[in-house]
Amino acid sequence: MNKLTIDPEKFALALLHKEKPAAQDNESFIKAQLLLYLEAAVAADNFNKLEDRQFNNMKENEIKQIINDIMGARLNA
Repeated sequence: MNKLTIDPEKFALALLHKEKPAAQDNESFIKAQLLLYLEAAVAADNFNKLEDRQFNNMKENEIKQIINDIMGARLNA
């Protein structure tokens, strides 16, 4: 299984709107875009941390299984 990593900056930038709606004032548009960017960057970073933990746990479990298999083979030999 391959570990998936999201680039937080690229992910956040991809979500931003390029054009301000005519009905929205500059300040509220900028605040909304900044909030969206920060939330997306944090979400991607949290995803990457979770993926790292799951990947490391998976590797640890695989190593334990290999050791158990080796020990079982030695005891049965």
